[in-house]
Amino acid sequence: MTIQSRQQAQARFASFMDPLELERVERIKVMNSRHISSARDAQLKTYYQRLIRNTQTENSKLAGLVILGSSGSGKTHLVRSMENMPGFQPYRVPEEPDFEMLPYISVDAPPKAAPNYILWEIAKACGSVMEKPGNVPEMIEHLTRWFEKRRVLFVHVDEFQHALRTGTEKQIKEIQDTIKELIQIDAKWPVQVILSGTRDLLAFRESNDELRTRTMPFDLESLLPENDLPVVMAIADGIITQHAGLEHSELIDEDFAHKLLKAANYQFGSVIQFTRLACEEVILEGGTNVTIDHFAAVYNLLVGDRGENFNMFNSLGWRELRIPRGIVEGTAFTDIAKKRKKTSKVR
Repeated sequence: MTIQSRQQAQARFASFMDPLELERVERIKVMNSRHISSARDAQLKTYYQRLIRNTQTENSKLAGLVILGSSGSGKTHLVRSMENMPGFQPYRVPEEPDFEMLPYISVDAPPKAAPNYILWEIAKACGSVMEKPGNVPEMIEHLTRWFEKRRVLFVHVDEFQHALRTGTEKQIKEIQDTIKELIQIDAKWPVQVILSGTRDLLAFRESNDELRTRTMPFDLESLLPENDLPVVMAIADGIITQHAGLEHSELIDEDFAHKLLKAANYQFGSVIQFTRLACEEVILEGGTNVTIDHFAAVYNLLVGDRGENFNMFNSLGWRELRIPRGIVEGTAFTDIAKKRKKTSKVR
């Protein structure tokens, strides 16, 4: 799929849409594109800068980073913000004018728990057209050539837990050994490896002494009601008033923030998603004011309408309600994103 053909297909649909609807879609796109900064940005940047320094010294044993957090913690969004650093951008060199150098590549982990399949995904991101993966030594050799060809120095693998879930103990050990081989100092073309995923990665890292001493952990901890309600209120207010250009009437208080925090399973990223979806409801209906009813509607959209007594924002007994499995596992947000894909993809 090329970007140009995708844009042409989207433009055709846009030609049949009402101009007012297109304007609302554009507002949603702008709102969703905004980055929500927090103290985590500066903290993670220091880890990235350490890896960047490694590209100059190439003698540090710490050549990997493991970013972990629950579903909805905001891992992927935070990593994407780091990818805007100048040194990570593609560039061209006079001796190779036909293609770009790729100092930083990012892939999603394949569902198959085999190290050669992980290496195959990375090779394809470099431009390899290999139809199927070889064995691990063959893939390391193949990948090394592509790393040199495209000047790759950083490799990010997202949702890394997917590569581990179906693996046997032996396969997990093989994956650990493969990651170590990529970052070892005496490799033919060593790279800095960044893995991100759920807390399953903690056991993956800690269960191998060499991998544990070669990588740095960065844990995106859950928000706490006793400490972080002001953070939740600031996020909701900022998205509603600054990013979406809407208003809210007596909405942002500690009671609301506690409900939103629990509905989001105490995860930073899910608080953002919840608030953006509530704003999207208002924008699409042509309104200007966000109320708690819009958050309640989003909750029903995510987990199903089971009546006010089971809605985190409407129930008088909301403190006793269990957080739905779809929100805990993150599948509720993924499913709704697929349903509403047109609102963020139309050009």
